[in-house]
Amino acid sequence: MEINLYLETAPRGKTMIHLLDFPGCIVKGITRDDALAHVQEGVFSYMCWRERHGFSFVEEPYTFVIKEEVKGGPFNPGDKAGFFQPDQLPVSEVERKLWLELMQASRQDLLQIITSLTAEQLNLYLTSPNWSIMQILRHIASAERFYITRLFAKGELPASKPARNIYQRIGNMRENCVKILSQLSPEQISKKVLSGDEYWTARKVFRRFLEHEREHTGQIIKILKHLNSIEFISDHEITNLFQGIFMS
Repeated sequence: MEINLYLETAPRGKTMIHLLDFPGCIVKGITRDDALAHVQEGVFSYMCWRERHGFSFVEEPYTFVIKEEVKGGPFNPGDKAGFFQPDQLPVSEVERKLWLELMQASRQDLLQIITSLTAEQLNLYLTSPNWSIMQILRHIASAERFYITRLFAKGELPASKPARNIYQRIGNMRENCVKILSQLSPEQISKKVLSGDEYWTARKVFRRFLEHEREHTGQIIKILKHLNSIEFISDHEITNLFQGIFMS
């Protein structure tokens, strides 16, 4: 099977590869060559993740073609996310249903990890990146609000329910966003919006929802594993959670 690759490359070489035919599948590397060298492994890992959640497994062999490459990428908070040619395509109803189901699968993984964490564990962090798990979760919620607002004028979106803790916050934000994404009109699902100096479409919004959460889920797992604070999850479950979250 031939698979198209879409690359974002930072000035110092850090690279994120998007496999847009497989929603949420990304491979990161410290250099362009490093990322490309791990694509095969990353795709297989992603397919195992899909299969674990009840989605189809696309069999090997895979061949890879670099279809598009842009400079920059969302490597740090506030960075622009690349806009690729396929991002301009309207989202079909079949695709919308699939995206929402994949988002639900990704959220299940995240909740499996964080639901049993103590207050002390929520404040664990590594020196690089210098974010605690609590800060990562707040960032996930804020980013989802940001993504959804790219398709609307200021003041058009309803506020999420108030939250007493981080679990309610990420839950309320996701509930609100899923409701909005489920109800996007044909015009909203097709339009291209220039927000600041960055282009957005519904397809890019769906893509970033899934890519972003799965990337940060992997980051949380790395923190817990590195600091030996993940005893409540078995090695088998850790392996399953790592599937499809590939960062070399």
